[in-house]
Amino acid sequence: MLPRFLGLIAVSCIIGTTHASEIRSVELAKHQDWETRLLGVGDKLVFRAVTLNERNNLVSTLSIDRSPPQCKPEAIIVRIISSAPRDTDVSQDVFGQMRVDELAIRNVLFKLTGQVGNQHSSLILMNWDREESFTNDLVSGKTLRIRLTETGKDYFLNFSLIGFDKAFVETRKLCELGRNLPNTKRNDSDYFK
Repeated sequence: MLPRFLGLIAVSCIIGTTHASEIRSVELAKHQDWETRLLGVGDKLVFRAVTLNERNNLVSTLSIDRSPPQCKPEAIIVRIISSAPRDTDVSQDVFGQMRVDELAIRNVLFKLTGQVGNQHSSLILMNWDREESFTNDLVSGKTLRIRLTETGKDYFLNFSLIGFDKAFVETRKLCELGRNLPNTKRNDSDYFK
């Protein structure tokens, strides 16, 4: 586990050096197949557990983000990196299924986004209600498999969950430290969540 004072130093550096239009990223720790990362997006901190998968000439990442002050998992994002830039913009809903090992199959809806000229597309899980049973499956599982169905064709992705448990807990602990920093801006509405 990353010592707490190093986490605070990294958080302070990100807050102090990030401008409104800039995204900064720092790897905080490696947990087998997963990493804990800190991103600064303007004045917002994002604590990310992320893994990379390279298979069949396809590079993809799976990440789960947390941000102060709530520090609860707020987004599951799959990024697919292609070898060539996109030639069209895309923003559409894509039906999918997710399954950890041999556990329950979960029907899900992703928002697929991509812009002309970019080499990556993002799939943001839309109907994830942050249910504890799914995160428990991720923590105890070995592999997450995703099936996407677009225009009648199925696509399959899989991600190792080895080390996810440590990265997931680490992002929560660091996020909680980050929410107590004096430079972390909070809106009045944050105090009612």
